[in-house]
Amino acid sequence: MGPSVDRRTFLRHTGYASAGVAAAAAGLLPAGRASAKPARVRNLPASFYERPGLEGMPRIDWESMPVANVRDFGAVGDGRTPNRDAFDRAVDSLTAKGGGIVYVPPGRYVFTPPAPPSPHYWRKGLSNIHFVGEGESSIIVFEHSPITAVDDYTPKHGFVQGWAFPEVRNISIRALSFTWTPFALMRDSNPWYSIVLDAGEGAQFIGVQIDGGQPGLWIPEGRDKWVVDCVVRNTSADAIHFEGATDSVGAYNYVENSGDDALANFTNTFRTPDTSQSGNVRFAYNTIIFVGWGRGLTFGGSDQTIEHNWVEAQVEAGIYTDVGVFAGAPTAPLYNAIARDNTLIRNNLAQREDNTFYRFGTGGYQGSISVRDGIRGMRIERNKIFGSGVHGMTFGIEDWRPLDGEDIVIADNRLEREMGAGIRFISTASADQVQISDNDILDTGAASVLVEGNLQNVSTAENDVTVLPTVTGTVVGDFSGFTQVDDEPEYFDVYHEFRVADDESGWAEPPARSAHAGTTYVADVRKFGARGNGRTNDLEAFNRAIASIPDSGGVLKVPPGRYLLTPVPGEDSLPYTRVRHHLLIAGRNDIHIQGSGDTSVLVFTSPDHQGLRFVGTENSSVSNLTLELDRTPPLRHNRALLEFSAAKNCVVENVMVHRSSGPGILVDSSRLIAVRHNRIHRAGTFGIEIAASRQVFVEQNDVRKSRDSGIFLGWLGSIACAPQFIRIAGNKVVGTEEAAGIGLIGGDNVTVTGNEIADSYLAGIHIYSRCPNFPHRRIEVSENLLTNTNTGRLSFTPGAISLHSLQRGRRSAEILLVGNTVNKSPFAGIWVGGSTPIGSKFADMERLEVRDNTISNVGGAAIDISEEQRAHIDLLTIS
Repeated sequence: MGPSVDRRTFLRHTGYASAGVAAAAAGLLPAGRASAKPARVRNLPASFYERPGLEGMPRIDWESMPVANVRDFGAVGDGRTPNRDAFDRAVDSLTAKGGGIVYVPPGRYVFTPPAPPSPHYWRKGLSNIHFVGEGESSIIVFEHSPITAVDDYTPKHGFVQGWAFPEVRNISIRALSFTWTPFALMRDSNPWYSIVLDAGEGAQFIGVQIDGGQPGLWIPEGRDKWVVDCVVRNTSADAIHFEGATDSVGAYNYVENSGDDALANFTNTFRTPDTSQSGNVRFAYNTIIFVGWGRGLTFGGSDQTIEHNWVEAQVEAGIYTDVGVFAGAPTAPLYNAIARDNTLIRNNLAQREDNTFYRFGTGGYQGSISVRDGIRGMRIERNKIFGSGVHGMTFGIEDWRPLDGEDIVIADNRLEREMGAGIRFISTASADQVQISDNDILDTGAASVLVEGNLQNVSTAENDVTVLPTVTGTVVGDFSGFTQVDDEPEYFDVYHEFRVADDESGWAEPPARSAHAGTTYVADVRKFGARGNGRTNDLEAFNRAIASIPDSGGVLKVPPGRYLLTPVPGEDSLPYTRVRHHLLIAGRNDIHIQGSGDTSVLVFTSPDHQGLRFVGTENSSVSNLTLELDRTPPLRHNRALLEFSAAKNCVVENVMVHRSSGPGILVDSSRLIAVRHNRIHRAGTFGIEIAASRQVFVEQNDVRKSRDSGIFLGWLGSIACAPQFIRIAGNKVVGTEEAAGIGLIGGDNVTVTGNEIADSYLAGIHIYSRCPNFPHRRIEVSENLLTNTNTGRLSFTPGAISLHSLQRGRRSAEILLVGNTVNKSPFAGIWVGGSTPIGSKFADMERLEVRDNTISNVGGAAIDISEEQRAHIDLLTIS
């Protein structure tokens, strides 16, 4: 393949360039006005196909095709009216002409749940049909099945599929978006596929956005499938899944926050016993960040290439060999695999002592590149592997899968600061013809190369290592090609202290805002050129003011005004991350940003950048300031207006946050953070999100009309760890649009007390499991007032306080529900289960105590815990 494309080229063509999916730049918009039926749809420019990795992509001549506007066939796009029949009519009209374009103007086109037993929202055979929308503004909305009657919470479907197209021939979906409502992010729920293409030949997905789904895009079997420039976020299972594909490509896609593999090419050996007959798949130039379960990219079959991809903050393996071992399928060899020029940053985040499901070195996949079972030819070359939670590469997976390999080349890779070995061959690994050459393996937590298995015909040369290899197994051949050096690694892990910290042993004193932190220096942004007129970009003036603050710290003063902050391409990111920002405070301590309240407004312009981002800071604060995104995107973009990441002893106080593409305020992978007396309105996901953090105090905030939960506690951020000692107290949460008032997917020593929650779409308080990683431990929910919960038309949570799908690890959940007041909910007051319309997994707990709660005006039982559910609780007390 050719060299990596530059950043400007990437942003011009990828779906991640802007909230509009860069549709116009890539030629994705239909000709004519958005509200009118287009006379034609423009073809993609030649530059689209000329990018590395897209060699051989068939060019579709959209300009020559007839166009059927779904509005002309009865589609409404108002977010309420079902549209399936209109889409049927539009497709049928084109089929009669031999094919053409289904044009989907801007709007929200609802597809309602199918009548049981059918699992299909829309299933149709397609040939020569091409769907074209206008990017993020053309949205297909799949509605989840809701609770339809009190005490009837069981799923109506084992699984469902949104758009399902069997045996396709020459189709495409271009510049169209898909989402599910209401919000659900649970790996153990019943599957809800967004798009399914079974077998067939010839399909292209270009500039498609998927927000939600379980999984997102599913492509089993078939050939000549292309997924390019797509953006997939917030899926409960895989984001983009090829299964047994042939002659197919996934390139220039952006995946964030998937609940399983980001891009998979799994080979189901029931369907394809001879894996040498299924292959020639390429994954290239994809960006993957924040994956909570599964793997980043997976190999399957033969002649597959994984190259030039970026995988960051991956809970399991970044690159993985995946042939068989699914639903009892037998394993089979992987043939002629290539992993080259990839960058893997902080993978294997799940293997920690505080994960009661996994531990360091056992369970999980144990390597940023994890290779197992039969390998018949594999080259691993020119990759950068930095900061793995276990090993850089592992051949065989301890206590699970062995290795039987031949013709393995490991060359020209750079491995740095892995917490285990650089390269490990486990005791059940056996390989013939192994070459290890020209690698730099620096600052590893164990041996640079650890051989516990049996290697034959080995050659090594020109490897620079800071820790010499260790051999406890057998090596036959030349194993002398290692030179011990004292080179300094290039990778700096700002999260290292947080990753290696011991568990918290007790409550710490909440941090207090120190207005000047012992300094008197004040940098007034006006004195550095900021105008505050809401029209001029004041970003450089803010940066100059920050740079003027001495190392001892000081105050960044923001006088009244509207300060427009527009990120500058090329100056909007730190090394080793694809998370971008508007305004950054990095590696600075005692920085205090102070405004004059509602009159000091920072206006951020990009939904794909964090607004105000603190990284690697201590003893800092933000106060008396208003933060605002200039426009809210139609889909979740997961970016906060204020973020503290790898931060310690910091305070957010009296801040107004208005609109965001993700959380209003995000506390990520940090310790000792206070978020109090803030107002968060219309957050794009969660009002306040606490991710992989400890000793966090969320108190006396007013959170209104968040799209998802008003306050959310999870274990995945820039690192993954069990949240510990989190206090959520005295907050007011009003009017969530798609989720709960307060949502908890994990935590140990978590206190939720004295909060007022009203008008939540789902439960007022929702305690559930996203997946088995970092299950709940000790949770206390006390003295909260819940009024008018489960108000959503499609609510699937059966209680004002709902607990379900909890996982059992080495230690299990102990939950206390005491002294809460519930007034008005259509279902139970407190419900523990069990079956809901989206899943059937019971809550496994060590102890549950329910006492002294006051429950009135509910449609179901005050406390609803079935006998079957009670069998999953070791110690249950109700009084």
